[in-house]
Amino acid sequence: AAVKVRANALAYAAPALREDEDFVLSAVRERPEALSYAPEWMREDSRFVGRAVSSTGLALEFTNPGQRANRDLVLAAVRSAPGSLRHASGGLRGDRAFVLEAISHSPCELQHAWEQLREDKEFTISAVRVSADALEFAS
Repeated sequence: AAVKVRANALAYAAPALREDEDFVLSAVRERPEALSYAPEWMREDSRFVGRAVSSTGLALEFTNPGQRANRDLVLAAVRSAPGSLRHASGGLRGDRAFVLEAISHSPCELQHAWEQLREDKEFTISAVRVSADALEFAS
């Protein structure tokens, strides 16, 4: 309950609770930024981070740079929370095929693609072919 009010409440939880994946995952569902206060081993565990971003894609913002470059984790985040692509690595936001895949799950991801992609007429046409709703987010 305290995590609903303050994400950093997780930092003050009893050690046994902080080491409990289900407890930490519950905290992250309430406040995605609580992931920042999870034990380091959890934040480095791709399996745990996958569970976190699958339950709330907004947690992607609080993962490490390597995880934000992980295609599977970023797609899980996009499926869970539209707009999550904005927290992905620049490499993924500039990857034509990856961004098109993200758009197939969430058309608003077009607005989070690299500017060079958004300004590319052929890419924008491809994005709209993937999802007509992406037109709303075209430059």
